[in-house]
Amino acid sequence: MAAKKLYESFSKELIEEVHRWGSMKQTGVSLKYMMEFGSKPTPRNLLISSQFLHKELPMRIARRVIDLQTLPYGLSHKPAVLKVRDWYLDSFRDLRSFPDIKDENDELEFTKMINLVKVRHNNVVPMMALGVQQLKKDLHPKIDYKDLDEIHQFLDRFYMSRIGIRMLIGQHVALHDPNPPPDCVGYIHTKMSPLEVARNATEDARSICLREYGSAPKISDEGGGIPRSGLPKIFTYLYSTARNPLDEHSDLDTIDLATVSTLAGYGYGLPISRLYARYFGGDLQIISMEGYGTDAYLHLSRLGDSQEPLP
Repeated sequence: MAAKKLYESFSKELIEEVHRWGSMKQTGVSLKYMMEFGSKPTPRNLLISSQFLHKELPMRIARRVIDLQTLPYGLSHKPAVLKVRDWYLDSFRDLRSFPDIKDENDELEFTKMINLVKVRHNNVVPMMALGVQQLKKDLHPKIDYKDLDEIHQFLDRFYMSRIGIRMLIGQHVALHDPNPPPDCVGYIHTKMSPLEVARNATEDARSICLREYGSAPKISDEGGGIPRSGLPKIFTYLYSTARNPLDEHSDLDTIDLATVSTLAGYGYGLPISRLYARYFGGDLQIISMEGYGTDAYLHLSRLGDSQEPLP
């Protein structure tokens, strides 16, 4: 019934167009190309970029709409997933209704529009996590996580695609900054220090830990580690040892996801982090000692090591 109500708000022609665009082949863009192209954000280059996105983004978004409507175990019909699909349909309609981009004024209006699309999708990850939690409540407790591989594979594809879409939009929008930060080409920091990023992430984690629990370890994680029985599940989207912070929220229209604690409990922190690493040619590994703590090892690829097109 919920799915029917959703589709009643969109025309049959739009749904058919979604399926037509979703069958088209998308174009990968390498990080090296983004840097070289973005190093000269001339009006002509920005026009070319916007014309490319005008055709590329509808393909990627349409494919996600199609995926969202064909999920197993009834996940497609969960209220939170329907809301996400609604966002994607709205964005597809906005992109397809935008006229051909012919000049600088068109390009500026298009840039404003896709930035709004990016903002619309800010809460896709926690909302999908809520949808997965809604599914977990309906699943038989004896169902093995290995039996849900189709859902895990979908979520990997879905979130990887989301990273790519936001990278393309964010890069284009950032190239319009009249005073870009030093050593930055749009979204890309050419002299980024992994050590500094890791230190900042550590401080952020400590701050959240102090706020939530009143204390935090100084050197490494001392949270007791992950039970051996849980290790095979840590990179799935249906597993978390913490209480889901969205459990007490039932009204999707009034919930403010920005105010909900994000320390743990969604079940997507590790798999999403690994996807970001893999998107840029790296990887993430976890080694845990039950009874003591957990260490994470992030492998990164230098820009010159791989020039494969990003998903």
